[in-house]
Amino acid sequence: MPKGVPLAEDHKAKISAALTGIIRHKFTAEHKARLSKSKIGNTNGRGNKGRKHTKEHNAKISASNIGKEIGPETRAKISAANKGKKRSPEFCAAMSVRQKGIKRSPDFCAKVSAGLMGHPTSDETKAKISASLMGKKFSLERRQGLMGRKHTPEHRAKISAGQTGKKRPNICGDKHPRWLGGISRAPYAFSFTPELREQIRTRDDYICQLCGRTQAESSKTLHVHHIDYDKQNSTPLNLITLCVVCNAYANTNRDEWSAIFKQMTLPYSWK
Repeated sequence: MPKGVPLAEDHKAKISAALTGIIRHKFTAEHKARLSKSKIGNTNGRGNKGRKHTKEHNAKISASNIGKEIGPETRAKISAANKGKKRSPEFCAAMSVRQKGIKRSPDFCAKVSAGLMGHPTSDETKAKISASLMGKKFSLERRQGLMGRKHTPEHRAKISAGQTGKKRPNICGDKHPRWLGGISRAPYAFSFTPELREQIRTRDDYICQLCGRTQAESSKTLHVHHIDYDKQNSTPLNLITLCVVCNAYANTNRDEWSAIFKQMTLPYSWK
C-alpha cells in the first residue's frame, strides 16, 4: 500500500472484523515507559506526544466512542493517572468554553449525582464555587426548573445545622439586599426587644399591674405598655405590664392613664 493513500471504508471494516476477538500481546510497564521515552521530541512523524488532532479527527473519535461504556479497571487507571494533577488556567478556560451551553440528560445528571454522593466537598472548593457564583443571576429557565422543588426533611435539617451559629456581616443591616432603612420594627425602637419585654414581665411578677390578672389566667401573653405612649422610649421606667383587656382600655384617655401608670412605677425609680 503506497504511503499516504487512505484506506477505503470496506477495507477498514474487514481489518476491524479480522482483529475482533484476537488477544493481542500486552506490553509490560517497563516496555511502555521505554517507548514513551523514545518518542519524546521525535519529529519524524511517528511520535504522538505534543501532536494535536484535527477537528475532523476529534469528531470521528467522539462519534466512534458514543455509547461505549468504560470498564471499572479503565476508570480506576484514568483516575489514578489524573490524581494530583493541576490543570493550567488556559486548559480550564478552554474546557469551560467547550462545556458552555451543553445540556446534560437526566440519566447523566443522575449518574453524576450518585457518583458524588457521600464525597465531602472541601472548604477550598466551596469557597471557589461561592466566588464563581457571586453576582451571577440565574436565567428564567433555570429558576423555573427549580420552582416547586422541595427539600426532604433530612436535607432541611442538614442545612439548618450547617447555618446554626454562623454570622454573616456581609448581608446584615444596610448590606442586606432587602434593607429598607431600618423600619423592620417600626414604629417601635430597636431596643424594644423580646428580651427587654420578658425582663419587664419578670419585674412585674407576670401580673397585670392594673387588674391583677396573672399570665396563667390570661388567654394571651401579657403586653408591655409604653407609659408615655412614645414607642421610641423603651427605658424600663417607661414600661409596664398589662393584660390584653387593660392594654385596650389604656388607649383611651391617654393623659389620665399616663399619670396613673407613672405613679405605679415610682417604686422602681430608686431600685
